[in-house]
Amino acid sequence: MSDAGKRSSGLRLRRRAPAVVVVIAFMCGVLADTWLTCSGWLWATVSGGALLIAFLSWILWRCTFANSHRVFGFLTLGALLLSVAGVAAMRHHDVASVARDDDLSLFATDLPHPARLIGTISARPQLIDSVSDETHESWKSSERSIITVACRQLFDGTEWRDVSGSARVDVRGLTTGLRVCDEVEVFGRLSLPTGPKNVGEFDFAAFLRHQGVRSVMRCRSPESMVLRQRPTDLISQMRRFSVATREQCEERLKRDLRSDTVPVAIALLLGSRARMPAEQYEAFTESGTMHVLAISGLNVAILALFVGGVCRLLSVSQWLTGITILLLVGGYAVITDTGPPIVRASLVVFLAALGWPWDRPNHGPNLLAATGLGVLCMNPPDLFNAGAQLSFAAVAVILWQARRSTNQAVMSGTDVRPVSPEMALAVVDKALDELISARMPVTWPRLLWRLCWRAIRETTGMSLWIWVFTAPLVARQFHLVSPVGMLVNIPLLPVASATLCCGYLLMLVGFVSDTLASWLGELFDGLLLLMMWIVEVAAKFSCGHRYVPTPPTWWLLGTFVLLTTLFCFRGSSVARCLGWRWLWVWVLIGMVWPLWPREPGPLRCTTFAVGHGLSVLIETPSGRTLLYDAGSMRGSRRVADIVRGTLWHQGRYRLDGMVLSHADSDHLNGVPDLLRNVPVAEMFVSPQCVDRSQPAVNDVLFAARRCRVPIRFLWESDAIELGDGIVCQVLHPPADLRLRSDNANSVVLAITFGGRRILLTGDLEKDGLARLLRSPAVTTDILVSPHHGSLGANTTDLARWSCPDWLIVSGDSQVNCKKLRERFGPSTLVLNTDDEGSVTFEITASGEMSCETFKRGPRR
Repeated sequence: MSDAGKRSSGLRLRRRAPAVVVVIAFMCGVLADTWLTCSGWLWATVSGGALLIAFLSWILWRCTFANSHRVFGFLTLGALLLSVAGVAAMRHHDVASVARDDDLSLFATDLPHPARLIGTISARPQLIDSVSDETHESWKSSERSIITVACRQLFDGTEWRDVSGSARVDVRGLTTGLRVCDEVEVFGRLSLPTGPKNVGEFDFAAFLRHQGVRSVMRCRSPESMVLRQRPTDLISQMRRFSVATREQCEERLKRDLRSDTVPVAIALLLGSRARMPAEQYEAFTESGTMHVLAISGLNVAILALFVGGVCRLLSVSQWLTGITILLLVGGYAVITDTGPPIVRASLVVFLAALGWPWDRPNHGPNLLAATGLGVLCMNPPDLFNAGAQLSFAAVAVILWQARRSTNQAVMSGTDVRPVSPEMALAVVDKALDELISARMPVTWPRLLWRLCWRAIRETTGMSLWIWVFTAPLVARQFHLVSPVGMLVNIPLLPVASATLCCGYLLMLVGFVSDTLASWLGELFDGLLLLMMWIVEVAAKFSCGHRYVPTPPTWWLLGTFVLLTTLFCFRGSSVARCLGWRWLWVWVLIGMVWPLWPREPGPLRCTTFAVGHGLSVLIETPSGRTLLYDAGSMRGSRRVADIVRGTLWHQGRYRLDGMVLSHADSDHLNGVPDLLRNVPVAEMFVSPQCVDRSQPAVNDVLFAARRCRVPIRFLWESDAIELGDGIVCQVLHPPADLRLRSDNANSVVLAITFGGRRILLTGDLEKDGLARLLRSPAVTTDILVSPHHGSLGANTTDLARWSCPDWLIVSGDSQVNCKKLRERFGPSTLVLNTDDEGSVTFEITASGEMSCETFKRGPRR
């Protein structure tokens, strides 16, 4: 019987999905190279040997008797999959671990040094004309240009060397005259990318390495990049044309839309979120609707459906419709900031469209696996990309749910065998046509209500399943759980779909008619405002989202096992009942686990590496937390991210107290951003710190009032209750004395536990330091250096008065550690967080003390 006859008789065709097995083998190979330290030649040997075994077993398979041919068949399949895994490991090793012998990174060091290189601009320059920061430093430049350069030659001081590899060039100022594929000569300071210096901090070096960039070059002005020549070849001209098209689309959006909706429109249509204000970005994140801004399957699917609908209205042939969709989707992918989601979605459309002219049906799992294989072949590290993981998980749930809903709709009320999705769609279309033609003249309101109700029900169910499957990944990667996203996506998805269609039409019409484009701009602007209003309302819902610490790995694995079991055996009543019960019990275990009483541990004191700034976290044996300062010259958001990352990594979600030493921006500018998503029970400040003439202080007070954080004054002889036998006493400043400078009024804390003492001094110097030194000497085990290692604050008198075993400097590369070692003597070990990363001390109740730095491990 033919395939058509089988479909017409109601028999189910067993569809094979070989790409699923292949992509699983490819993923295993990427994981193997990540976990094992092996060379690329070993993986090549494994792949070649497995391929040889597969060839020999295939020959034996074809030549053996029927009773043993299955053994050789399985051996052939296993060897082929092992060969695929070896190729994947070799590809990942080549992308993530190996650099050529002449790679530019081999000439770079951790410390920047002058360099001069020649290369070609390989990506569209990113021009940043404003910095969303609250540091209030007038010296900080608000204009930057980020350019990726494929290097060809490097001048080493005596001669030009041929080099390879790419460099990220950071220019202070706007380089408006340079375009992609231009050959340039760059003068600047070359260095290796900065890796993380704190627990839970974003790994910028790994992020660049996954993009094929292993070097960084910083330039002082746009004049540091000199144009050598423009490209003349066809490929370069095509790339420049795509960039020019994107820039023309951006100018059209800026001309026809309001200033507050332009950043969202650019993010929605072109995938660039660099211009979005922090408040808008956080609203989309906390409302669980960030997927709307990500150029992914939703955008590509709506574009493909929109183009297909227009072609159908114009009675265009199926061949020409498929070619038109492929051309427009491909062009759209080129002008956007291409990432794993857009590559995945474009590959899905491309592979699906290949079968349209011949009416070939598409198999969802096989199609998705094939696209995943294409994404991983292009860039294997995308396996660990959170966006790619969320995108593929959501699409897998959508395909499974759509297939299941279709089969259930067809087979409801009948007792026949399951059908294929293609037959189910045909039967559903026929049934709906008959129903509409029979009842529309009489009961069309009832039919419309039933259709709307069915759409809402299916959308709600799909949204629930997508949220359930992606929530653990979001909690793991972004420390955020947004249940409100399940509800807000129901009204948001149709609004976002209409907004996208209107935006695409605006960009297309903008090349033809300015008048019609201005009318469409009004409509597009209104839809954007409606979408932003829905998102803002959802983000402001107090119970709609919650920031959580990092879930344990064992709990995440158990959650995915239960979800997969429940998802696959959803049709069984016993499995459904037991599955849901076990899932809720497992979720309850995950919620109770952080609150479960544990054995008292040591006192932990962590001085974060925040550059020129200060932030110290105290963790008591019973789990209470106290933060001393949160500021940095490198930006308020940076220090807030560092503190949050460490808290969440340690399994903590709140601060029991926060002490602000004085009113300088580099000690408190991270507080407003930190208060947004980290609950603080109480804030301690000195009366001298409340100086409303300073903008940074006003920002802190406003944030504390908005987040309902009580503020308590403290001064000399006060104590902060931490429990566990910890004595936390204030040594400075006095209540009735205000010294001339903010630094002199810094709050000095002495924390004593297990016979050990930690001294936190802020920026204490001059008359404030002199007053402290007139008090009785305080022998100290750990001294956090006053004023970031300044020689004016770290005097020999302070060294004799405190006699520290450890001097921790929270500063940058400008700190003169050699001079500090001379002043404090050989009995004091001086550590700079810029060199060591974050420094953590652990003190037990018996007085045993250990020190560990993030970059170099345990120190003695």
